[in-house]
Amino acid sequence: MLTITMIAGVILITALLVIRLGQTPRSIPVPAQLALPEGTEVTAITQTSENILVVTASQNLLIFNASGTELIRAIQLSEVSQ
Repeated sequence: MLTITMIAGVILITALLVIRLGQTPRSIPVPAQLALPEGTEVTAITQTSENILVVTASQNLLIFNASGTELIRAIQLSEVSQ
């Protein structure tokens, strides 16, 4: 009985992984052009439902509105880590 239960468990877990990993990830549309300050070199970008966050090579975190047209806040990352 234990063998049957374990086989069923492995089959169930495998099926769930196939179903979950086979789904197309939900993507959030990123604006074609962000209103970046002049000379900004982007290191990383991420997006939430309300904001776009950009990390620059000069260790700044730039927070934009969802459309990417308005800079809401700029944070110097070296200040945060201290």
